[in-house]
Amino acid sequence: MNHAIYIKGNDDFTLQPQDAATKGIVNHLISASDRRLYACVRAFGYSALEAAIAAFGNVISGHVDALGEFATAYETTRGFERDYRQVCEQIGEQRLKIEWAKRCEELSVAARDAAMSLRVALAGYKPEVYAVDTSGDEAAWAALVEQREKEQRADRRAENWDRPQQPESYSNTTLFGHIYQ
Repeated sequence: MNHAIYIKGNDDFTLQPQDAATKGIVNHLISASDRRLYACVRAFGYSALEAAIAAFGNVISGHVDALGEFATAYETTRGFERDYRQVCEQIGEQRLKIEWAKRCEELSVAARDAAMSLRVALAGYKPEVYAVDTSGDEAAWAALVEQREKEQRADRRAENWDRPQQPESYSNTTLFGHIYQ
């Protein structure tokens, strides 16, 4: 179904969700601070729809499907990518991890309630030994850990490659790096 995006205070004009991918439209309609707020809310782990309602809700409204599509289209822009990258760098990985854990906690409340009652029902459950082959689990886990560690080391090397190197002490060197002894 095709739902319009309504601009608050302007009943004569509507947008389509895909219009958010057009730089001029979003920049004209939504303030830089609201666009930055959107990037912050997304970085904290909220969905595109939740972030759009929180950050753009003072300017636009519409069916939640349309608002979600509007947000998804907006996230294809270079402006969003730039804001999101800058926000993540500014907030820092440690704080983001804390916020992501909070989002998981928020989302899991209903699931935990259901799981609590299911645990009672499954209290006597014993899996049949022959039903699940776990012989390769430890080796698969070790291989995955090794692969991820290699990737992370490569990422750290790539990050360090871009940093300016600290010059060695110039006390015993000439302009061309020859060491006097």
